[in-house]
Amino acid sequence: MPVEFLTKDQKKSYGKYNGSPSKTQLAHYFFLDDNDLEIIQQRRKKANQLGYALQLCTLRFLGTNVNNLNVIPLRAVHYVASQLQIKDISARHHYTKAAKQEHLRQIKEIYGYTEFSDPSSNFRLLRWLYARAWVGDERPSILFDMATRQLVAAKTILPGVTTLSRLISTVRQRAFSRMVNKINNLLSDKDRNNLDSLTVPGPTEHTSVLDYLRSPVDNVNSTSILAVLQRLSMVRELAVNSIDLSSLPSNRVLNLAKRTMKAHAINIRRMTAAQRPAFLVAFAQYMEVKLIDDSLDLFEAFIADIQRQARLQAQKHRLRTLKDLDEAALLLAQACDVLLDGGVEAHDLRGKAFSLVSSKKIGAAIETVRSLARPRGDQYQTEWIAQYNRIKRFLPRLMQAIDFHSTNDGTPVLNAIKQLVEHGFEGNDSTKSSFKPVLSLISKNWKKHIVKEGEVDKSAYCVYLTKLFRDNLQRREIYVKPSERWGNPRLRLLRGHEWQQLKPSICRALNLSEDPAPKVQELVDTVNQSYLDFLANLPENPSVRFETKNSKPHIILTPLEKQDERESLELLRERVKALMPYVDLPEILLEIHCQTGFADEFFHISEESSRVSDLPISICAVLLAEACNIGIEPLIKPGHPALSRRRLTWVKKNYLRAETIAKANAVLVEYHADLPLVRLWGGGEIASADGLRFIAPSHTAYTRYNKKYFHSKPGVTYYNFLTDQYAGFHGLLIPGTERDSIYLLAGLLEQQTALDPKEVMTDTAGTSDIVFGLFWLLGYQFSPRIADIGSMRFWRFDKEVDYGVMNAHSKNYMKQERISNHWEDMLRIAGSLRTGKIGAVELIKTLLSSKRPSALAKAIAEVGKANKTIHGLRYLRDKKYRRIILSQLNRGESRHTLARTIFYGRRGELRRPYKEGQEDQLGALGLVLNIVVLWNTLYIEAVLQYLKANGHKINREDVAQLSPLGQEHLHVLGRYSFDIDPNVEAGGLRPIRVTEDDEFP
Repeated sequence: MPVEFLTKDQKKSYGKYNGSPSKTQLAHYFFLDDNDLEIIQQRRKKANQLGYALQLCTLRFLGTNVNNLNVIPLRAVHYVASQLQIKDISARHHYTKAAKQEHLRQIKEIYGYTEFSDPSSNFRLLRWLYARAWVGDERPSILFDMATRQLVAAKTILPGVTTLSRLISTVRQRAFSRMVNKINNLLSDKDRNNLDSLTVPGPTEHTSVLDYLRSPVDNVNSTSILAVLQRLSMVRELAVNSIDLSSLPSNRVLNLAKRTMKAHAINIRRMTAAQRPAFLVAFAQYMEVKLIDDSLDLFEAFIADIQRQARLQAQKHRLRTLKDLDEAALLLAQACDVLLDGGVEAHDLRGKAFSLVSSKKIGAAIETVRSLARPRGDQYQTEWIAQYNRIKRFLPRLMQAIDFHSTNDGTPVLNAIKQLVEHGFEGNDSTKSSFKPVLSLISKNWKKHIVKEGEVDKSAYCVYLTKLFRDNLQRREIYVKPSERWGNPRLRLLRGHEWQQLKPSICRALNLSEDPAPKVQELVDTVNQSYLDFLANLPENPSVRFETKNSKPHIILTPLEKQDERESLELLRERVKALMPYVDLPEILLEIHCQTGFADEFFHISEESSRVSDLPISICAVLLAEACNIGIEPLIKPGHPALSRRRLTWVKKNYLRAETIAKANAVLVEYHADLPLVRLWGGGEIASADGLRFIAPSHTAYTRYNKKYFHSKPGVTYYNFLTDQYAGFHGLLIPGTERDSIYLLAGLLEQQTALDPKEVMTDTAGTSDIVFGLFWLLGYQFSPRIADIGSMRFWRFDKEVDYGVMNAHSKNYMKQERISNHWEDMLRIAGSLRTGKIGAVELIKTLLSSKRPSALAKAIAEVGKANKTIHGLRYLRDKKYRRIILSQLNRGESRHTLARTIFYGRRGELRRPYKEGQEDQLGALGLVLNIVVLWNTLYIEAVLQYLKANGHKINREDVAQLSPLGQEHLHVLGRYSFDIDPNVEAGGLRPIRVTEDDEFP
């Protein structure tokens, strides 16, 4: 395992001061208590007292001593000197070398510091390192930082940087060898031979079985489903699923599998006979779960496609037959006019009607209407049933290949479809009498299409059961074990002893009580007070008026008018725009890396260092290729090693993935949040979420059709989260235009930055009672923009309270006892989400998809109704609140405009056919957007400083209205040079765009 895994910054900063300590660090490491002062004051000379104290504090802070006290930041020196009542800090210059060495020896003895070479200290660190390396999954560079902190805490003087890095490499190698040996001990010779077969040529004879198994299946059709099931069968034939790896750290086993997913088959073959089986068995077990999930993803997308095609076919058929239907309807109308003619006697009706229209034509018209007109509640059953042959191709294989489980509600459907597969298809040996359809499952709208003259149409019954099966699968009433995406989230909730242990700490963290009474009463009081505040403010609120529409009361809210901007703000914007330096996008990436080191967060998939010369240039080039959607071809520069085809391909395959993008983004967000200008824009506690739509020409399991956004092609949504500081802190890939509310909480709970937004704003599409309820339980505030507040339902707890004009709008009642009765389960859900035991997306899909919500879902919705009412009343009452929501959403729209500018290649279409590739590419786009925002922020600050230095008056309020999303100075098209000015590379800024002709009033 290579030793050189440290970055330049890590080597440079190891055991040294890097800037002044913060206030917190000064208080923690540089504070001298009474015992310290007593020991220090035993030295008579001020120089010795100050030198002794500075050595002591440096040991506490750095874990090692410094040769020259002059390298200690003045802020720390003054802090220590003030405690010793030494006013002249120049006394430290008279601190002799002999005194320094003697004092260092005394400090070690008095305060218990030991050398790294001490056997007991070395053993403690080795034991700790080995435990982390065995259980944890940290990179060696992260482990290096953790080991440094561990040594400082244990009062062990830091060794040399090479000594510690070699030790970490050795320990990690031992832990890895132990895991490999443990896996090998579980394998028989037959298992090893089966696993080795993965690296030999597969079904196509051009690639290995390994490559065949892990290659993505693109198209959504029955052939693709069968292909995935075939791969699942091949994995199971290896017969390694029964090998129990549960005694090994699950994250380490998963890491082996992911490394195998990325590695070339030839590199797997080149591994030692001891290592290769360990990687392959981890891959095989991971692949079985992945293929199960992939097959169900394809199944769900396939049925959704059938539903879409059925609707389109029905619409086309209706358009084709509309003329015939019109003619028949007009003819029947002519005959029926006779019935309404009061001048025609009853006994003459038939004769009069037939004189106008013959009985033959009337009969034909009736048949035409019956055959073409669609009854109320029509669900395109005829078109659905026409898809039977496509469904029967894969359904038996799907049910046989996957072991499905069910809840009580899903059991009848699962049993029915199993019985259908066993007895209901052609080619079965069972007799006709063995097939017994479950008629009680069939809905009224489908029954007439399935049961005809007492006989069951098997094709129609099969199609209906498949549709019902998919609905139950979406609600997780039917689920799979094991599965990452199609399991039952209810089974992963905290429970039993684990829940009882965690409950007190979770309640404290979420500000919830174990007893429901206080929080329920608080909710009741808040709802009541919200009504009262709204009514009290109503006379002074001209934006709200009450009208009656269609005999129903209706609330009218006047839209926000456009704000007139101050002349000084417009002038400042023009000045900033004029002074921003022109720059190419590649230069921005390299410049921000020089400022933040974000590219150092990209590490090789194998966790090895694999550091090559100019790696940041290669990483920035690959990020640019992905974010601009142009591929690596325009960036290849012959003769430039960092931009060669081989290097860029290697970096893209081994460095660019969701994990590294998230780590790099966290670095950018943290750096950006510390800038003074950013604090004027917001505190980072407010965020918004909105979707950016992309056409994806390949129809895969993760794309959907939506004519409004994608025209006739499939597409996806990049659902991204933005703070009031303009920093994007998370992004999610959504198939098609699925409901935003399903993914909203995931953005807050799964994001990996230092930000912790508490209030989230969305468009109306992101709302639901369940989401409002979960937000409240988790301590967040949900503040969506309400497009049509007149149609919003307001809720109340107390039926007797008089809310004046709102009485007509608050006739819906909430039940306190419903919340109280399920309080314990609601706490478990909140705790499970907060601790990551269950994913927010899977849980919310389960709660929202059910046609018959559980009592628990109703309780959460009850809490949501209360908070939705509170929000709605505030939205009506507070114009400033509405303005804040609108402003934050507008920031998201501006970010989307910048994203469209950058993602210009290939007509802005997302061409990756598989989910991981789409996620990586959109993640790279989000990262580059944050890089541009940070660059703009730095140069806006530089421009403002220039203007102030030249006597221009700048209002703080105007600065708060500036935006770092400008792009007029940004060159995206056609120039991809990765050369950078030496001054910028050293961390400086390029000159702002000022000429002698630039004059400002």
